[in-house]
Amino acid sequence: MKYTLKTLSILFSYPGEELYELASNIDALYELLSSEDKEAARLIREFLEGVDIDKIDEVYVSIFEMPAKCSLYSHTYIVKEKEGELGRFLLEIKGHYKVKGYDIQVTKEIPDYLPAMLEFLSIIIDTDPRAASKFARRYVKPMVRELTRCIERNNRTYLPLAKALSIVIDRVT
Repeated sequence: MKYTLKTLSILFSYPGEELYELASNIDALYELLSSEDKEAARLIREFLEGVDIDKIDEVYVSIFEMPAKCSLYSHTYIVKEKEGELGRFLLEIKGHYKVKGYDIQVTKEIPDYLPAMLEFLSIIIDTDPRAASKFARRYVKPMVRELTRCIERNNRTYLPLAKALSIVIDRVT
């Protein structure tokens, strides 16, 4: 699952060079990801083949930014409006990162940003599958269904990725 998690981390991030590289190597990527999960690999391929790579940044912004229709931050699905819980929630996640030596640039993103959590999981999945499972179950899995529904309602471009995410997180947990 290491490569699929890393790929999803890239694809749920703001579109950049890594996305364009993945899109230009779809066949090799599909082959690599198929060895981990064929259905998730198929969905990722579907996304990459179906997206207009020159306009994906506009689509991304319209769904996940200014104003965000769908949030890529797990606290919006898990903590929601519980006063005083957000700080503790973010510190918990940061604590997991610190224990495993993962350094997220807090000046760029807060710890519960989906791409950061997926990258973290891709780093620890092979060396500590129990910790990865526990982390995914607590911080990622509770947001996946709502995120998928949100994407379905607002712009289906990212729906194959949301479905692939659901498959992968179910396997990790």
